[in-house]
Amino acid sequence: MLKTLFIVLLAPGVVFAGVEFNRDIRPILADACYHCHGPDPETRKAGLRLDTEAGFFTAKAGEQPSVIKGQPDQSSLYQRIISTD
Repeated sequence: MLKTLFIVLLAPGVVFAGVEFNRDIRPILADACYHCHGPDPETRKAGLRLDTEAGFFTAKAGEQPSVIKGQPDQSSLYQRIISTD
């Protein structure tokens, strides 16, 4: 499910009939990701923020962004999701 979510988020110009971010995507992120990558600094366990667009697409100095728009297979976040390690 996270693989599909990731592709939906990063496929610019592709329309997924009936998919709405706030209704369909945000609840998945809230349930599966926000406890470590969300808005609450007290519970956040990692620097990657997934509750804001900037958190998805902004790179730290000297690094690639975790998510590269339109290139999910090149994104480190996607590589972590599909990894069997």
